[in-house]
Amino acid sequence: ANNESDLLKGMSQNGTFKAIVGKGLANDVSRKDIDALTMEVKKNGGSFLTYAKISENALTGGLSKLVSEEESSKLFDKLKLEENDLVLLSAHNSWERVCKSMGALRNELAKRFANVDNNEFDMLWVVDFPLFEYDEETKTYSSTHHPFTRPYEEDIKYLDSDPSKVRAHHYDLVMNGYELGSGSLRIYNEEMQKKVFKIIGLSDEEIENKFGFFINAFKYGTPPHGGVAFGLDRIALILTGSETIRDVIAFPKNASAVCPMSEAPSFASKKQLEELHLKIEE
Repeated sequence: ANNESDLLKGMSQNGTFKAIVGKGLANDVSRKDIDALTMEVKKNGGSFLTYAKISENALTGGLSKLVSEEESSKLFDKLKLEENDLVLLSAHNSWERVCKSMGALRNELAKRFANVDNNEFDMLWVVDFPLFEYDEETKTYSSTHHPFTRPYEEDIKYLDSDPSKVRAHHYDLVMNGYELGSGSLRIYNEEMQKKVFKIIGLSDEEIENKFGFFINAFKYGTPPHGGVAFGLDRIALILTGSETIRDVIAFPKNASAVCPMSEAPSFASKKQLEELHLKIEE
């Protein structure tokens, strides 16, 4: 509890707090369950998970020791807490990490406690992805999807000052938690493409060596373009009610990444290696 208290205090100014309320789950979740759910949060990048159960209009459990009476009252109002509810709370200085870890927790809770109708299909488009993501350890930016996605016109002004604010014309189609398709509108301007490459840390020399042919193609006129691609195997997985994609593809690999039918990858002869200009070093 002391560690969690210190974490909460440290994040009270700049951190992001996320809570999930399990309606009526207080009596269904044991301490062992809480430990397992905490592991799920940490496995997905979270710092900690604390909880409270609602009993006689009061918080009980780890969270109750970390908040004042006034803060407890605010939680009741904000989260619309009722008798026998379960509150799971986490926080992190990184908005992305707390969202990812609590998203994984939500999925785990659904598996354990929700009566999911697998014959019902819910679909949505995910839009407004950030163009870049920032790595706190290396202090560098990388592309959220790939460096060829076009930024929103109104966000271009942030490329020099705060790239993390720039949104991308990228979109994913999701059904029942599975990504079925992904696409984007692409950059069609040479200077914009170079700027994006430089933001992710490529020098002029690296841009020329790795993408010189691509940058040069812009000189011949590149029309605005985009597209989307769908995963047939993911669609088949949902339609058949399968648990794993290996059940719906022709030649699935096992847990050791070996194809049971062809036994690939297998021994390669010296001639085969020479044809591919490969050499195996012991």
